[in-house]
Order: sequence, then C-alpha cells, then structure tokens
Amino acid sequence: MQRQAHRVHFDDFGGEQFERLCFAFLIRSYPKRRVDWYGQVGSDKGRDIVVSCSDEPMLIVQCANVNRLSFDKVSEDLKKLAPALSSTEAHFLVICGGKVSGKLKDRIIAAAKISGFQATSVWSGPEFEEQVRASAPELLQRFVDGIPFPELAQELAAVSHAAAEVADSEIIAALALAFDRPAFRTQFHQESSLPRFKEAIAETIRTLNTGETPQGSHIPSRPQVRNPAHRATLDRIVGALVSLRATFDRFLRSGEIKPCGCTVPDCPVFFFEHGAAREMDRLREQILFLVRHLDPTFSPHFY
Repeated sequence: MQRQAHRVHFDDFGGEQFERLCFAFLIRSYPKRRVDWYGQVGSDKGRDIVVSCSDEPMLIVQCANVNRLSFDKVSEDLKKLAPALSSTEAHFLVICGGKVSGKLKDRIIAAAKISGFQATSVWSGPEFEEQVRASAPELLQRFVDGIPFPELAQELAAVSHAAAEVADSEIIAALALAFDRPAFRTQFHQESSLPRFKEAIAETIRTLNTGETPQGSHIPSRPQVRNPAHRATLDRIVGALVSLRATFDRFLRSGEIKPCGCTVPDCPVFFFEHGAAREMDRLREQILFLVRHLDPTFSPHFY
C-alpha cells in the first residue's frame, strides 16, 4: 500500500518556532561546526544563524517563515552583511516557509553575489521540508506534533544531537519487539482465540508511526530511521498491517470468520473457514519476514 506524506504547513507556526527548527536542522547537518543562533538574542544584523568553521567558508542563514518572500527584505539584510564580507569567505542560505519562484531565487542569488557571497542557496518551504525529511525526520515529526522545542539554544542543541546518536539498527530492534505478541505469532486453526486482535494491529501501527507503546512508554519511531531503504520497508510493513486488518474485516462480513456465538461479551473465540485461516496466516507471515529483512535477529516464525 502506497502511503503519502502530506505537506507541512509552516505558516501554521510562528517565526521563532520556525527558526528553532532551522537551528536544530543545521546542528544536525554540521555536527563538527559551530552553529550560533543570533536571531534568538535580537540585533542579528541580517543573520539569523551562522555556521562557522576555521577551515571552511562561513554560512550565514536567513530564516523567513512567510507565504511570500520579500526581495526588499532580503536585499536590506544583504546590505547589512556586505561590510563584513570583504575580509572573509562566506556562503548565504535563505530558508523560507512558503513558496519561492525561480525568478525571485535568481534575483536573490545575483544580489548576494554583488554583496560578496561566494555561493547562495534559497530553499522554499517544500524544499526545506524535503531536506529535513531526508536527514532529520524526527525533528520534523516533533515540530508537526506540536511538541515544543527547548527555549535555550544549548538545550535545543542537546536534543538535536541526542536524536542523531540513535542508530537505525537500535530503532529497528526496538520496533521489532512490537511484533513479538500472539496476534502475529499464533497460527490460526478452525477454532482460534483472538483477544484484542484488531486492537493489537492498531497499537502496532501506532508504535511504528509515533513510538508510543501499548504500555504508554515511548521509543524511537519509523520517521527517525535515516536509511531510505529501511524506511521504505517500514512503510511496506505499515501498509501490510492495514491490509491485514482490512482482510480480517472482510472475512467477518463474509462469514468466513465468525464469533463463536456464545453470550459472553467480548468473547475472544472465533471460528475460521480453512481458506480464511490460511490467508490470515499468509499475510502475517509476510509481515514477519519483512521485519526479519530489517532485523536479522528477529524470528519470523509462529510459536
């Protein structure tokens, strides 16, 4: 099942929150460089964030969470920056929350070159979103879920670095534990007990997507996995879980799976037609082998 990632609407958030995301992203992107957040303290002189290193050109970043980027505003900031560029090599980056036309990008790049910048990039909101999704998806997830970033730059840097230190293998191993439960491991027979079967599928999907476990704790989640191939396999697993749940509902409607008929509320016992049991087992085995593909230590077999 193909899952679509919906565009992030940066205009729903304030300018300071947008700068926080930019700052966290740049810390992740340049782990060995110094990243200073001048926009937080005011009197930024046209520079919101500066990334510096002793043997590399300085990167001066302007953050603009606006629907329409104003060339006049960027031009004014370039005039403030120009006097300091005569004796140093520097690159210029504009990160915008909204769309930016190709014509406006060309104007900004030309103006920055006149001001003394060696290279200039202008990212629109969708371009910035893709940059974050590719290298720091957990920061974007936190931003979209409304979890506030820390107030102080030092605390925000600690959050960003801590997220970067979790390896894909650790995330995958933690997520694989969500499949070590009877809902996925017990083979179906003509008469089977299915306590909370659909709830188990929903809980597993939630764990993969958000890191929230049925016990209420939180672990790293699918958006934090950096390897594109691993993320694609996790996407397939989520799609397969949705398909498993839909197939169960279809068999209930057709009568190929039916409750035992007793008067006990929420009785977990169901009767299976042979074909339905075989199909449900096949779908669950596919899911278990996809998990095994990600984590070689995971056993893909029924109990």
